[in-house]
Amino acid sequence: MIKAKNVTAELQFRGRGNPPAAHPQDAVGNFFPGLEFNFQNVWKRFFVGLEVLEHGAQVTAVNEDEVSASGGDIVSPGPDPVSLSTVVGAVFIQIDGKQTWQQMAGPLDDPSAGAPFILLEWSNMLAEVHAAKGGTDQTVACFFQRPEDQAPVGPFRLKVRRLLEPDSALIKRETSLPGEITESLCSPWQTDYIGCACYYWASNRPDYVNITDPETPDVTGNNWLDTARLKKADGKPLYTLVETNLLQHEDVMQDWESKFQFIVKGKDAPDGLGS
Repeated sequence: MIKAKNVTAELQFRGRGNPPAAHPQDAVGNFFPGLEFNFQNVWKRFFVGLEVLEHGAQVTAVNEDEVSASGGDIVSPGPDPVSLSTVVGAVFIQIDGKQTWQQMAGPLDDPSAGAPFILLEWSNMLAEVHAAKGGTDQTVACFFQRPEDQAPVGPFRLKVRRLLEPDSALIKRETSLPGEITESLCSPWQTDYIGCACYYWASNRPDYVNITDPETPDVTGNNWLDTARLKKADGKPLYTLVETNLLQHEDVMQDWESKFQFIVKGKDAPDGLGS
């Protein structure tokens, strides 16, 4: 029997019969490895007593008994006490002094409009917290933004789990309940296909559609995620991260045949966007 001597060796070990796509070094971001399991679902239980969507930082469930048993706060100790149960549907905005959302930097078509705020990657943002406090008796101070409030609520002191077994690359059992690491893979390619709007995909996922002549310098086309096929004043396609202008996950799950016609038929079909 071959036994790895350290975590690096475990991660690099190639088991007989395992395809290349089943190894961490072949991962693409947080959807590793695509069809085998989704590591986003491991972040789901990072905070003891909470269930959280990694890609949006939304709290989907709170178990106050579990939070209380771990030594966390079920009522905020701040000047305006708030019950932790009320943050279901809210988003994390600060974790141990680190902002979860930050304003983008770079050139703007309309500087007066201001740059949008984006959610930071959890795997990078929480790495230090996980290393320092994961699985320990220490708590992290968390603030949330609820839809009905102008000001954030908190702080709530919460415990964080250690995602992996000590000195191992094995995912801890309490971090992911049976079936959870694969529960979002019923439609994996639709999910990941729309999951990132940052020009990193390979050639089979275009950034723009309806480009008729790539050799023409002023050719424009359309941003395929933009439901209104909007363009800027100069005729170039509008690139936007404003959600109200973009296809959402439910759009491509429920009606992928019309939303992805540039894939299934080889050409775009704008009439399918509004259906």
